[in-house]
Amino acid sequence: TVFDHGFYCSGPVNGALIQGNWWYNNSGFNAMQLNGVCLGFNYTDNVAFHSSTDRGIALDSGTGGANIHNSVLLGMGQTFYCGTIGGGNQVSNVVASPFSENCTSRVSFKNIFTDTPTFANQAANDYRIPNTGSAANNVARYLLGPYADQVPGPQL
Repeated sequence: TVFDHGFYCSGPVNGALIQGNWWYNNSGFNAMQLNGVCLGFNYTDNVAFHSSTDRGIALDSGTGGANIHNSVLLGMGQTFYCGTIGGGNQVSNVVASPFSENCTSRVSFKNIFTDTPTFANQAANDYRIPNTGSAANNVARYLLGPYADQVPGPQL
């Protein structure tokens, strides 16, 4: 994509669900940024690959209660960036390779897997996770559930 962010929230927004998306080769900023009192976000079953800047997911400006889970984040210089955020943010059951963050105690991290899975056909921007039998793909497929085999959005 050639947009600044894969997904951007500038609140106030409360309780949104971001599910089953692919963000890849982002030439702008972050794969996802929650900014300006975006509260209670549920980010699940998403694949983000190689944001050209150094951030995968950015939490900033009062964001709180974000729940980021069951997703795959690959190829970012900094996987998670935290500015001034509220409490209750959780990241769990995520494949993040490489994994890095500056969130200290403002985000609870649990079950972060750093082995890199392969995609079905990265050259054709097909970011489904095939059943290759590799440990990395098995973990990613388990976390994404049915989204491991689905192509998101309208097909052009």
